[in-house]
Amino acid sequence: MTDNLMIGRRGFLAGAAASAWLVGGPVLAGGRRYAIRVASNQGSENATLQQMIVDLNLFDRFSLDAVIVDGRTISAPMEALLADQADVCMISGFVGVLPAIEAGKELRLIGAAMEKPALALYSMDVARVEDLAGRTIGIGATKGLLHILTVALLRKKGVDPASVEFVNVGSNAQVMEAVLSGTVDAGLSGIAGVSDSRARVVAGGELWRELPDYTYQTAYASLRAIRDNPEAVARCLAAYSGLFRYLSSPSSKLAYLEARRKAAGQSDPAEAEAVWNFIQKHQPYGRSPGLSIKRVDYLQSLNVEVGLQAKGLPFDAVAAMGPALRARQLL
Repeated sequence: MTDNLMIGRRGFLAGAAASAWLVGGPVLAGGRRYAIRVASNQGSENATLQQMIVDLNLFDRFSLDAVIVDGRTISAPMEALLADQADVCMISGFVGVLPAIEAGKELRLIGAAMEKPALALYSMDVARVEDLAGRTIGIGATKGLLHILTVALLRKKGVDPASVEFVNVGSNAQVMEAVLSGTVDAGLSGIAGVSDSRARVVAGGELWRELPDYTYQTAYASLRAIRDNPEAVARCLAAYSGLFRYLSSPSSKLAYLEARRKAAGQSDPAEAEAVWNFIQKHQPYGRSPGLSIKRVDYLQSLNVEVGLQAKGLPFDAVAAMGPALRARQLL
């Protein structure tokens, strides 16, 4: 198994050129169509990306008949795959997948969407991460994504996680509300919050800089889909890679803002533009199908540290890169 299917500089330049073809070029495969069910939990950003892939006609360009299986909870996409209500999940950040694989669930990682965490630590009065000892920090569930990322950040900055009080306040949007109301002293929330002047980003709290090896959104599929429908899974990976390449280019601004308006209704234009500017500046999305051993090992090491996994598993036991290799050929 190759150690790393991530894109290099030459691949990125080729990918940037290919993104124009992906948006405006011909359908790939004659009359043959491939059915795929894509699970997603539709927060504003996920819904925007799903709207973009439809607006850009990328499913058709890879001869896919795709259905979006909408979920309203963080675990809904994985549950849909396990119940045979969906085949793949492409853009949902969820820490439960690797523990589920360790427990014997028939799932495998197949790639990555957002490779860097698009989260920052916000506060009304804490200046630095190093000043958080003795303070309250808003998170979601214990051992959930916000908790794990906060622990990783604190440890990197030399702060003992036992020295802070974690408070479960819900989603990252609710964490921001708790920070603004003074319910907690600090907490991780999405980068849309940088457009809000009421709270500031804590120095050293930009996760895309501090934890760049943490793959924020893994793509995963059921073993059933990988075994019985490998071409559809590969084409789905290729379609989303096309989306991420286009989204990472300056030409995507109008398409992104329009998709966000459709997906989120009367969304705040300043917030939408802040997210798009972040994407352009920090390039968080994976532009080529695949996932590296290094990134999977890092995810597992954090899971083991907080007690989500008993031990790290071999790469081939948690990931299947065959669809990514085929997707790279399609691209």
